Amino acid sequence: MSNLPLPQFYAQTLTRIAPIIDDTLSTSDPSVQSTLSSALNDLHLIGRMITSLGVFSENEGADEIGDGELRFMSLGWVVGECEGKLGLQGRDDRMKALKKGEVSVLRLMLLLS
Repeated sequence: MSNLPLPQFYAQTLTRIAPIIDDTLSTSDPSVQSTLSSALNDLHLIGRMITSLGVFSENEGADEIGDGELRFMSLGWVVGECEGKLGLQGRDDRMKALKKGEVSVLRLMLLLS
């Protein structure tokens, strides 16, 4: 776990995975899969931190979310993209990874609605 403030921790994690998300690095490389897995663990930690800090409230409208909190709205999409790039060890692993990615994106859509 990082000792950085949450916004910086998220930014650092995004910087680490940007070349993977934009397909600059090949996900067939084992070191890339390792980086992706580690970053995904950090993203899940960030998600738990956001929840425990109460960054978003269920009864809060989109117009009530502060500018500082908006950056975290992308978390579901980022997690979904990362999960979708995992699971290259076979068809079953790939299907599990894609389903996890879909669930993460659906959570984002629920947050946005």
